[in-house]
Amino acid sequence: VAASKIASFCRRIPVETVLSQMMPCITDMVGDSSQHVRASLASVILGLAPILGQQNSIEYLIPLFLNLLKDEQAEVRLNVISKLDASHLDVGQLS
Repeated sequence: VAASKIASFCRRIPVETVLSQMMPCITDMVGDSSQHVRASLASVILGLAPILGQQNSIEYLIPLFLNLLKDEQAEVRLNVISKLDASHLDVGQLS
């Protein structure tokens, strides 16, 4: 699934492009009808935090992250939770 490649792709493009071109697509994927797309995205979404930086992560990623945590499918929720670790949650390290 293409969603699993998002973080590695976004590392190669300017942050402004990620925000203007990729974030609308990522937002759409959070609400995708396929649980497989949402589950794949859930496993990589936190990898965008170091790319976006602290303020952009708070503004753009946290709402998406919270939506994935509330997903009706257990696989989606599990993928988000399984990727939680101190390096992603330490907001001071995102800048």
